[in-house]
Amino acid sequence: MANAVNKMSDKIKRRIEDLHSQRQQLELILANLADGIIVFNDAGKVIIINESACILLDASPKKTQGLSAIELTLDHRFSAIVNQALSGHSAKEEIMMRRSGTAKAIILHISAAPVKDGTDVLGGAIIVMQDITLLRRLEKVRTDFVANVSHELRTPLASIRAAAETLQNGAFGDPRAADRFSGIIISESERLTNLVHDLLVLTTAESPEISLRKEPIAVDDLIYQVVDQLSAACPEGSIPKIKIQISEKLPLVDAEQEKIQEVLVNLIENAIKYTPPEGRVLIAAKPQDADGYLRISITDNGPGIPEEHVTRIFERFYRVDKDRSREVGGTGLGLAIVKHIVEAHGGHVGVESLLGRGSTFWFTLPID
Repeated sequence: MANAVNKMSDKIKRRIEDLHSQRQQLELILANLADGIIVFNDAGKVIIINESACILLDASPKKTQGLSAIELTLDHRFSAIVNQALSGHSAKEEIMMRRSGTAKAIILHISAAPVKDGTDVLGGAIIVMQDITLLRRLEKVRTDFVANVSHELRTPLASIRAAAETLQNGAFGDPRAADRFSGIIISESERLTNLVHDLLVLTTAESPEISLRKEPIAVDDLIYQVVDQLSAACPEGSIPKIKIQISEKLPLVDAEQEKIQEVLVNLIENAIKYTPPEGRVLIAAKPQDADGYLRISITDNGPGIPEEHVTRIFERFYRVDKDRSREVGGTGLGLAIVKHIVEAHGGHVGVESLLGRGSTFWFTLPID
């Protein structure tokens, strides 16, 4: 009998050790899952919740045990999904949920399934949560991008077609009309060319696999080169006075010269376009010794940017004044190109503006 008891004791001990090991394995698996997992018992109370679920719900693991779905999230739709699973029915739904104590919302894909034993008796529910906020945001960006491209292409194409039809219907017989409508075709064709060019540049700059042909470059030489290039393309007296203010012995930066030139052309050209001829544009470059970056800024005294537009100015196709932007030939992609090129080089970009007083666009590049 003693031997039998000892054997039984050893067997129970091994069983307890096996259960303990299995529990540790389960906890390890749950802890390393990117998806949020919550298990409710048949009374609708939390019995298991992993770290990912706590992060998604902004909850403390120690305070979640024994809570109901509504107590855990304060969200009635989440609670309804859990109750549906507890009643024996699977459910899948996307919900937008606000985290407690913050206005920030996340979009969750919820999969709920009932937990049954071998005799089909309900023993609770298991909930799997995935954060799809970024996915939905990217889908919206893609949709908006397609809509914006379609809109931007439609306008010049309509103008070209209207001018061509007018010429076809007899305007060739009037030299002044023929010159006017052919001028429209050329102008709108150039606008389409610029738009396609900017789209190609932006696509390249946004690519996560962008390959930069970096080399030590002198930004001061590049600034003078761009200013000379833009000034030569404009009639004398038609552009504001441009002043260049560069620190002595400006350090080199490790960058792709062609792309940094694209950034400078976009920012300086914008400053020239939106500043009256009697105004001024200041281009400055200096090292930020504490940060190890070179800071380049372009300041104008043009119309400025309303405060509500400042945070969105670097978005694709975003324009403060649509009519004015099209009048000066803008595609709405220049600042988005600037942002992506600078960030691909490890720098930062920003703007400071006062309505009616002018704007300062700046960007930084790591010093070589």
